[in-house]
Amino acid sequence: MLNKRIDDLRQDMDRRFVDVDRRLDRMEQDIKEITQLLYKVFEVPHKEDK
Repeated sequence: MLNKRIDDLRQDMDRRFVDVDRRLDRMEQDIKEITQLLYKVFEVPHKEDK
């Protein structure tokens, strides 16, 4: 019984981590896009992404 609860908790946490990771990846992409738009709007020279 305890092992089942631990396994369920582990699976739930894994799903949550995957979801958070996906959301952070999307936020990172959004920030890059916003940054590029701001560079264009303000015509600020910037270094290329590495």
